[in-house]
Amino acid sequence: MPTLRLPVGFRGSAIDVSSQEGRAFLQERVALFARAMLVLMVVQMGVMGVTTHVTGVQRRLNMWTYVMAAGAMTGMLLIWRYAVRGKWNERAASVMDIACVTDPAAVLALNVYLNRELAIAPFMGFFFVAFLVFGRALIIPSSGGRTMYVSLAGFAPLVGVQIYLSQVFPASQVAPPIAQSVAVTTAAVLSACLASYGSWIISGLRQEVEEAQHLGQYTLQEKIGEGAMGIVYRAKHAMLRRPTAVKLLPPEKTGEVAAQRFEREVQLTSELHHPNTVHIYDFGRSVDGVFYYAMELLEGIELEALVEDDGPQPPGRVSYILQQICGSLQEAHDRGLIHRDVKPANVFLCHLAGIPDVVKVVDFGLVKELDRGDRAALTEVDVIAGTPAYLAPESITDPDEIGPGVDLYALGAVGYFLLTGEDVFVGRTVVEVCSHHLHSKPEPPSSRIGQPIDEGLEAAILRLLAKDPDDRFESARALSRHLAGLPVSQKWGEGEAERWWGRKHPKMRNTRNSSVEPEETTSRKAERMEATA
Repeated sequence: MPTLRLPVGFRGSAIDVSSQEGRAFLQERVALFARAMLVLMVVQMGVMGVTTHVTGVQRRLNMWTYVMAAGAMTGMLLIWRYAVRGKWNERAASVMDIACVTDPAAVLALNVYLNRELAIAPFMGFFFVAFLVFGRALIIPSSGGRTMYVSLAGFAPLVGVQIYLSQVFPASQVAPPIAQSVAVTTAAVLSACLASYGSWIISGLRQEVEEAQHLGQYTLQEKIGEGAMGIVYRAKHAMLRRPTAVKLLPPEKTGEVAAQRFEREVQLTSELHHPNTVHIYDFGRSVDGVFYYAMELLEGIELEALVEDDGPQPPGRVSYILQQICGSLQEAHDRGLIHRDVKPANVFLCHLAGIPDVVKVVDFGLVKELDRGDRAALTEVDVIAGTPAYLAPESITDPDEIGPGVDLYALGAVGYFLLTGEDVFVGRTVVEVCSHHLHSKPEPPSSRIGQPIDEGLEAAILRLLAKDPDDRFESARALSRHLAGLPVSQKWGEGEAERWWGRKHPKMRNTRNSSVEPEETTSRKAERMEATA
């Protein structure tokens, strides 16, 4: 990894300033350091002013003391502003890292010279420089060697002034004696060593954290979500610049069956390449056995949050969204896979590559193979899997014999939710909701919202919600073709979508992971409990 290079060729740093990201991080820390030191200087000068006024020492202080203090504070202010507003290159980052200590330290050394008649002046100077040195070691990540270099450079003007005064005025009673110079020099070296040791410790801990955050070529950043099958982090690839999300199996779920199921999920999902399906980039295991996979990081909003924030959607838009979901599901069905958990929280709406209303179907964690073979145990036969509000009747009565129809039923429930803002069936318990799916006839969406809806779209939604799979559409492809032929489908296109995003985009641009369930309100969480019974 490239290191921070000083003008004199010194090497070794905890920050890679050859990258724009590294320089930006260093700027942020230098700005924080300068601001903290500025506040400390203001407070210290205020305390010193009050103290000297009360004790009468101000009569003996050279007025240059206040001028020098103002100069040091002005320097810190300028460094802070430059760190906040400037855009540093590699050399500027190196110089400013040193300057934030050496510049105010030089001013403090000059102040010691101007107040040479005071025996306490050198120790006051040492006190302020020590603040700078230890503050930098704590705030700015650095190698131990570099901190030693910067610390000694910061103390050098003060020590030089002390040695000069002891040589020029060796016989003067008011001049600093040799013993005072030795004491200040020794204290400066010891302080530099202690600051260097502190930076070495902090740098080592930081490196351990970074190593723990590395999975193959990916570096984990902040956590962005958690679902039933794993935790997801925003991540950065060592070479590529594309936005990435990394999903990993948490330690408490590392049993053999869970690991096999997690691995199977990524293998099956990676076989899908439809543009409306989340893309898998890579997968593997870390050195300590944590299974992970990397996928595209989506920016936009899931359908559940869309309806909760924006209300029921226009029929034309609903048809447009359903057609895209059909494309994703049809590819999965053609490959002998069933999603089994189609719901608004697993459908993402994006503004992607300049194209509005791009749908991404995510979270194939409950996917089921129609031709299971030896993998049947991993799907937990005779176990109900899915979300109660979107369970097809056959998923409840005979979960081992389900087919693509369960995804079509769930898709009908998604369309119903988009049109009305409510689930098809609600209940106080999971059992009550499942009972409705088995026996209750769904209320037409137009009746639910009290206003007319395109008859063709409403009929298609109700057909998808038929209790018998044979009464639904024969495939997702057939449904997509049917929706494309409806007059209402022509009322929502790219122009309408672009205008909507133009109004809502700043509010809706919410980066979420592509395989995690969103946060839910307490009331909706009760309605949408994951069923495994």
